[in-house]
Amino acid sequence: LTGAITISTTLDPQAQTILRQKEEALIADLKKDPTRLDLWLKLGVDRKIGSDFTGAIEAWNYVAKAGPTSLSYIAYGNLADPFMNFVKDYPKSEESYKAAIAINPKVVDYYRNLAALYTSFYKTGTSAAADIVAQGLQANPNDPDLLKLQAQLKGSAQ
Repeated sequence: LTGAITISTTLDPQAQTILRQKEEALIADLKKDPTRLDLWLKLGVDRKIGSDFTGAIEAWNYVAKAGPTSLSYIAYGNLADPFMNFVKDYPKSEESYKAAIAINPKVVDYYRNLAALYTSFYKTGTSAAADIVAQGLQANPNDPDLLKLQAQLKGSAQ
C-alpha cells in the first residue's frame, strides 16, 4: 500500500486519471482497515486494468491466503488470468484455477478457462482439457457450455 501506483501509459489519459483516483481511494480505505478483503479484490481488479499485473497478483494473493472460502475462490480465479495471459506462468495459472475449482466447483468459467489453458498454452496434445471438462460436468451436470466444449474437444481429437 506504500508503493507507487503503476498505470499503463497506453490507456486513455482520462482513464488513467480515473483509475489513479480509484486506486488512491482504495489504498486510503485499506490503510484505515487492511482487513477489508472486498477492497483488496477491487484493488486487484483496478491494478489489472492498469496493467500492473504484479500489483494485481499481490492483492489477490493476499485475499486467496487470508480470506474465507467465500472470497478466496474468487481471488484464485482472478489470479489465474494474469498468470495465463500476461505473466505467462502456466503452472501458476493451472494451480490457481484448480484451487478455485476445489473451493467452488460450481463456477463453470474456471473449467472452461483451464481447458483453454490446456489446449492453447500448457499440456497441449494431452487429455488434460477433456479431463477438466469432464470434471466440470461431474460438478455441473448438463451444463450447456461445458457440453458444447466437450463436443468441440472430441471433434478436434478425431
